[in-house]
Amino acid sequence: MERDVTFAVDGMLARLGKYLRALGYDTLSAPLFGDALFHRAEAEGRIVVTARSAVPGDFGGRVLLVRGEPVERQIAGIFAALNITPSRESVLTRCLECNAVTRDVPLEEVRDRVPEGIREKVSSYRICPSCNRVYWWGSHADRIVERLEESGVFG
Repeated sequence: MERDVTFAVDGMLARLGKYLRALGYDTLSAPLFGDALFHRAEAEGRIVVTARSAVPGDFGGRVLLVRGEPVERQIAGIFAALNITPSRESVLTRCLECNAVTRDVPLEEVRDRVPEGIREKVSSYRICPSCNRVYWWGSHADRIVERLEESGVFG
């Protein structure tokens, strides 16, 4: 995975932003819209992903324009345009809500926040150091990976 690739996703494309985070990419998302999105992206060296065709005249960064098509096609288009292949090892290593890199934790650290039925089936957990959200591999993670595989980004 190209670790230096970071994104700023237009607020209208928040769902796409979550998938970029699911792939492990540092991705700013909602509530950024309009010129604020472009200015912040340029200041931080991020690639803007937008459905907006009008780009501020003073913007000096890179823009990827996506169309109103299924998210799998949007994802595929982004990585084809960048000519990079995301790493499977980086999948679901970022908080889908706040974008921070999650860390592995033992069950004992999150036991009171994990449903009993999950504790009986799952042995690996991650926590977001920023918003304290707990993650584990379950059917939701399987569906995310399935959608990413459908996009064809893993080659």
